[in-house]
Amino acid sequence: MPGYRVLKHYETSERESLIAQVVSEVVNSILKIRLPPRNFIQETYIGGSDFKRDEPVLGLYHLNCIYIIRDLPDADLVRVTAHELRHAWQEQNQEYWSSFKLREYDADLFSREFSSYLGHPSGTQIAARLVTAYGMQGRELSPYIKDVLERRL
Repeated sequence: MPGYRVLKHYETSERESLIAQVVSEVVNSILKIRLPPRNFIQETYIGGSDFKRDEPVLGLYHLNCIYIIRDLPDADLVRVTAHELRHAWQEQNQEYWSSFKLREYDADLFSREFSSYLGHPSGTQIAARLVTAYGMQGRELSPYIKDVLERRL
């Protein structure tokens, strides 16, 4: 039974945080929900876990908070973030709570459709969109964002 430790903000990469942020905002333009807090987690087997699950997970919506396993490939990070946000929508709209299978089917379908809708973007494309959408050029840019902008030009 794996345990999971909630990571501090400085233990996650800027790339992951930016991708999850942009995906959350785009998903929210579709679902129109109160965005829950988002944290990254790490699987642990030796003590120090904040919570345990019966089977390994990539993401989890629990007590109005989204938890995403860190170091996922970009496409999986997009899909898992969208999936967990759909669970937030289900809770806020009281949909599908009578059936675990229906909840998971609905969230899986939404995350697949959302990835298709976006055209299965890479993390670089998502970060570039964030820079463009929010005009981050006016502040000190991190090395990751500078690299994204250089590749885009």
